[in-house]
Amino acid sequence: MSTTFEEKYADLLDRLNPVERRAVVRSVTNAIQEGWDPTRSQIELQVRRASGEITGEQARAQIIAAARGTTAAHSSAS
Repeated sequence: MSTTFEEKYADLLDRLNPVERRAVVRSVTNAIQEGWDPTRSQIELQVRRASGEITGEQARAQIIAAARGTTAAHSSAS
């Protein structure tokens, strides 16, 4: 059974293999239950991290840049 979150972001989640998808769905679902209202870009960042496209450090840099209203390079690693 799909959640509204899974249906809303199916195009992003479909990029993941079943294990990666379950991990993202569990993580995001738990955060939603705690009151988080994710944006599409936040879900995309979760998907990119889960797929290995970016590292945890790169994801954190993008989150910080978004909070500051700046743009972090997708490939920034240091």
